[in-house]
Amino acid sequence: MKDSYVIRDQGKPHFVTSTIIDWIDIFIDGFGFCIKNKGMVLWVM
Repeated sequence: MKDSYVIRDQGKPHFVTSTIIDWIDIFIDGFGFCIKNKGMVLWVM
């Protein structure tokens, strides 16, 4: 897997599906950082 993912078209939504076991705090902290500092919008369905 690549170390980084570049979103080339910032105007379109991107979907991410992950399976994380025992890493939930790191996962939430990472999303929190991106929402606060990078302008990421997170929709949870």
